[in-house]
Amino acid sequence: MSANLLRQPGKLHTLTDDLESFLHVLGWMTLRYVPADGYLDFHRGMDLVMFDEYYQDSGLRGPGGHLKFRALLAGRYPSRTFEPRCETPLFNLLLELGKPFKSLYGEPPEAQDREKISIPNSQDDQDLEDLSRDIRRYNRDIEHLQASTWFVNEIQEFINREDWPADDKADENLPTAFSVEERRQMNSIMKRQFANPFSRIQIPDC
Repeated sequence: MSANLLRQPGKLHTLTDDLESFLHVLGWMTLRYVPADGYLDFHRGMDLVMFDEYYQDSGLRGPGGHLKFRALLAGRYPSRTFEPRCETPLFNLLLELGKPFKSLYGEPPEAQDREKISIPNSQDDQDLEDLSRDIRRYNRDIEHLQASTWFVNEIQEFINREDWPADDKADENLPTAFSVEERRQMNSIMKRQFANPFSRIQIPDC
């Protein structure tokens, strides 16, 4: 599910949520199965936590989505610790599909900023150029998320590339569970990274 749907129970489901869901399915499959040298089981487990995360509130299980939100907002989707064993367009495809969501979860341009680029003033030309570029990027990203056209075109463009590796089959010996100690370590890391209420984020039993 999209970060918005998870963080806002009762939110109206939109096409944008479906596009993000597709990204998460592709991201999960990539992080879970694509071979990556030096990508320890612990690192893989930490990255996969994003897809199962929830937090405890007054002893009750609360909604998740905070890790997905933070990853997309920071432009760190997929995880930078993940380095595929073979050079593959798949990693760059995930990066491209994740870019519009950085604008979606960021702050939209303020009305006064939009006015600045249309009304001559004494502001530095470089500042106006930077502001105009940021607003154009935001508008473009939001437009990409209003329909499936851009998503489908991006995927098709990557599929047609000729540099896909021939030997990138999934690992067959990945762990299906993490030890109690590994879950304790992951929970400890999460609590150091997030402030309340994120400090209550829990790693579910795998």
